[in-house]
Amino acid sequence: MMSKEGFCIRCKKNSNLDRIGDEILCKPCLIFKYEKYRDECMPQCNRLENLIASFKKEIASLHPQINTNLTNANQVRQAIELAYSNQLKILNDERNNLLALVEECKKDNNKFFEFEKQLDHLSNDINEFKNPSQDIL
Repeated sequence: MMSKEGFCIRCKKNSNLDRIGDEILCKPCLIFKYEKYRDECMPQCNRLENLIASFKKEIASLHPQINTNLTNANQVRQAIELAYSNQLKILNDERNNLLALVEECKKDNNKFFEFEKQLDHLSNDINEFKNPSQDIL
C-alpha cells in the first residue's frame, strides 16, 4: 500500500489516500469497501473453507488406503518381476536344452549320412563283385 495526499475517487474528499490494486481511496472509503466486500464474500469464503476442510479430511482418510494400495502394488511388482525372472530362467534353460538337442540331431544326421555313404560304398563293392568290370579280367 502506498500513502499520498489527494482526492478520493469514491467520495471526492481531499485526504491521505491509499492505493489498493487500481483504486486510490481514503481510509473511510477503504474501510467501507472492505466491509462491503467482506459482507458479500464471507459466506462464500466460509463455504469454500468448509469445502476445503472436507476435502482435506477426505484425503486424510484415504491415506491409509493409498499406502495399502502402494504396498500392494509394490508386492505385485515384485511378484511379477520374480515370476518373469523365473520364466526367463526356465525359458533360457529350455532354449539351451533344445539347442543341445538340435546339435545332437545334427550329429546323428551326420552319422546317418556317413552310414548312408558307407552303405552306398558297400553296395557298389557288392555290385563290383557280382559284375566284375572288364578291367579286372
